Amino acid sequence: MKYFSYLFISLFIFISCISDENSELQTDSRFQRNWGGSFSGYYSGNLSLVIDKTGNIEGNVFYSTSSENEKISGYVFANGRIDLNTRSNFIIHGILNSNNSTGEWSKNNNKGNYTLNKY
Repeated sequence: MKYFSYLFISLFIFISCISDENSELQTDSRFQRNWGGSFSGYYSGNLSLVIDKTGNIEGNVFYSTSSENEKISGYVFANGRIDLNTRSNFIIHGILNSNNSTGEWSKNNNKGNYTLNKY
């Protein structure tokens, strides 16, 4: 009986210590849709994003100074916080409002501003 008490207590502690990040996961994101915009600074160009119903973000970064483009991906949390990045470390952290977002991007030691709009 003592063994089962310890097992129950251990299981309870384990379950209660699981991160509450799952509470921020979405099943019908209010941000789902196509988003597009631009960025400027050391690098400049356009952004094209698709946010699905679970808050996952997939898209492309199109650089104006070259024919280069790359995939960008990330997540939008229920509160609108976005975290996006590419393989080359083009990073966007910001907050989405219902229909738009403005903020800063960074890539290595370079920085600039971005604007996104919901379509």
